[in-house]
Amino acid sequence: MNELKAVQTRQRGNIAWLSWNGSMLALKWKDRKESFALSTIHSSPVPRPAPRVCDNEDGDDEEGDDATVTRSAKERGQWRQVTISCPYLIKDYNKFMGGSGPT
Repeated sequence: MNELKAVQTRQRGNIAWLSWNGSMLALKWKDRKESFALSTIHSSPVPRPAPRVCDNEDGDDEEGDDATVTRSAKERGQWRQVTISCPYLIKDYNKFMGGSGPT
């Protein structure tokens, strides 16, 4: 686990991870701060294909949930919406646990 802590995640969206026999995943993800998580239900942080949803009347497919989050960031003195990658482990945690706690 110390190897994971030592890896530098400098930019938002950077991921470092370790997996043991596909049964446990240790993950470090950089948003505003570094987040650490352990999971036994996620095998790797590689994004899975987004499910295709067809809810509209004309039958056009819409993309499902992808592995990104939108954040506000200041660029050249202006606040803008920036899309960054987010591992499914973090997205699932936020979805089912109601957000992240202190790390």
